[in-house]
Amino acid sequence: MDVYKVALLGVCGVMLGRFLMGWREEYALYVGLATGLLILLLAAKRLEQLWETVRRMETYLSIDPAYMKILLKMLAVAYIGQFAVSICKDAGNSAVAGQIELFCKLTLAALCAPVLLTLLEVITGFLRL
Repeated sequence: MDVYKVALLGVCGVMLGRFLMGWREEYALYVGLATGLLILLLAAKRLEQLWETVRRMETYLSIDPAYMKILLKMLAVAYIGQFAVSICKDAGNSAVAGQIELFCKLTLAALCAPVLLTLLEVITGFLRL
């Protein structure tokens, strides 16, 4: 049911922003920002649920908890980055949006590098057998 609430919140925020755009354009940006922040807070609740599920999965599987932390960090970087990029594009600052996007991509690459190194070590270990 939360999906319906978020969808309705988003549509209402966009409609209110469009209505205000004819009157005061900067208010439309504020409404869009507030709507996005509310949705981000609702998504944070889902992230807490996901984190708890991952913790329970760790008890059943022999996975290093560091890898799960990396996965959740990557999800957070992607979501927050997309949120910031969308706000910048809505405000008409596509150059800044592009820089944020590049930074987030580099951050994701840096986060996954240790996992790739471990994978390569495992593969070379199997090849030596």
